[in-house]
This record gives sequence, C-alpha cells and structure tokens, in this order.
Amino acid sequence: MQVAFTIPTAAAPADSASVMKIKTGLKAGNYIDEAQRAIGKAEAQVSYFVNTANAQAEGLANQISSTWGSLIGKLR
Repeated sequence: MQVAFTIPTAAAPADSASVMKIKTGLKAGNYIDEAQRAIGKAEAQVSYFVNTANAQAEGLANQISSTWGSLIGKLR
C-alpha cells in the first residue's frame, strides 16, 4: 500500500482533480508496528528496572533494620 500526498498548486486548488500527487511507498502500518514494539520493549525495561530497584530497596531496608535492632540490643 503506497501513501500519496496531495500537494495543491496555485493553478489547481486542493479539491481539484488535477492536483499533483507523490507516491512515497511508505507504509504507515510498519511505523505503527515498530512503535508498538519499541514501546513494549521500553515498558519491559522500565518494569525490570523498577522491580530490581524495589528488591534492592527491600534488601537494604532489612539490613538497616537488622543493624538498628542489633545496636539497640547492645545499648540495653
């Protein structure tokens, strides 16, 4: 499926049958599919990053809690 762009000229208004058309051979569907794949890939990367950061934050919180409990126990 080729896309045709209509270019109105001074001699022919845009609604005239004699407008100039340029065939590009571009397919809009390909760009949409590529964009959807790129969005899906970015979404997976962001999800992985967030999940990894969350797991690391939980581990750090547990270590801090354990260390704090240890210090408080030694002070008593």
